[in-house]
Amino acid sequence: MNTIQTLTQKETETILAAAQHLSPRNYTMVCTLLFTGLRVSEICALIIDDILIAGAIKRVLIVRKDIAKNSSQREVPLSASLQKTLKDYLVWLESKRKPLDPLWPLFQQSDEPAGITPRQVERILRQIGHNALGRRIWPHMLRHTFATNLLRVSNASIVQQILGHKNLASTQIYVHPSADDRADAVGRM
Repeated sequence: MNTIQTLTQKETETILAAAQHLSPRNYTMVCTLLFTGLRVSEICALIIDDILIAGAIKRVLIVRKDIAKNSSQREVPLSASLQKTLKDYLVWLESKRKPLDPLWPLFQQSDEPAGITPRQVERILRQIGHNALGRRIWPHMLRHTFATNLLRVSNASIVQQILGHKNLASTQIYVHPSADDRADAVGRM
């Protein structure tokens, strides 16, 4: 297994650019993984109703306890750019399947309103990683990347809550400071 557990900013941009050339579903799925830190099982279990309220994209995603690890419901704020990506995706999805059922999976298989599976997500990411970076990427790597980036602008307690960890020690395994992060920290002393 690859020892690099996170993507650099440049790699993230490359992955997003590559995903944008795929289907709107795959692009939106990659964005959601990268900018929410959800687990692959949670992404696959999201339903349309999880992101919509009165026809508008929610500002905060509630990860339902029936799909969250350890049955711990949590709130994950959605950035304005991710909200726009989700809105564009739903417009595209609705153009293919009118009307949308709020209980359908958010990320559907291409030919029917059945949910995408974790294995399908892994295959899509493996293909994107191979084509864009020449190496393997996987869903949990995107979770690590999200947590590491969030930690740069917040604190471990916030990251812990958003990731849904019971113990702070669990959050610390997601922390991958770069050489620049370490130099910046020493420079601020």
